Amino acid sequence: QLGWLGRKLVLNPAYRSLMVQAPTGAGKTPRVVVPVVLRHRGPALVASVKSDVLALTSDCRDKQGPVFVFDPTEGRQPTTRWSPLAAISSWGDALNAAVWLQEASAVEGKGVEAREFWDAQARRLLAPLLLLAARTNRAMSDVYHMVSVAASREQQLAEEILAIDRDAASRWSVFCGLHEKTKSSVLATAIDVLEPWSHPDMQRAVDVRAGEPGTLDIDRLIDDDGTLYLVAPASAQRQFNAVYETLVNAVLMNIEK
Repeated sequence: QLGWLGRKLVLNPAYRSLMVQAPTGAGKTPRVVVPVVLRHRGPALVASVKSDVLALTSDCRDKQGPVFVFDPTEGRQPTTRWSPLAAISSWGDALNAAVWLQEASAVEGKGVEAREFWDAQARRLLAPLLLLAARTNRAMSDVYHMVSVAASREQQLAEEILAIDRDAASRWSVFCGLHEKTKSSVLATAIDVLEPWSHPDMQRAVDVRAGEPGTLDIDRLIDDDGTLYLVAPASAQRQFNAVYETLVNAVLMNIEK
């Protein structure tokens, strides 16, 4: 149900996308977004550059199921905390998480082919480190640190990775066998990918370990018809967009499973 046009009710077919265009202040939020969120039955993921949707709908949504607010700026309340490491329990999970992180980062190369090459290399580097961090109860800041010191601690990291998974260790050995100049470029790309996660304003929201309080439970969000609000001020959209996009990918992957 989209609204009324005179005396006629305007409906949208199920499972179709809806795009609304109007100038600022024309009423898109109160006339379209808020009613849709209030009428929806089932789990919901609501993204907004302002907290008005949250303020107008959270009480109603709370009566239906749990409400989580991911707002690293903590403009209205303490943020729900979440880490991509929470979704990793196997080597396959780590490979998926590496793809989420890299694709969301939008790291630019000197051309399409160059960008694709360095992005692929960065994924191969990140996957073993993500699995290592998840299995040893580390946080995203630890992954950033491991990438930062990887050039001088290759062997130590190789031994740690081998102790948890042979496939991950095999992938790490591929990185270790690269030419030094290539290796340096791969590390630089990986650091770019992880940069949004290492920012002090974001760390309090994503530097979380398994079992810590205030952590987003995606299974509960979906199974109990919960609501996840993603609040991103316009000033932070570009800087932290990769984090929000990775979280959305994690929710979608959970639904697909």
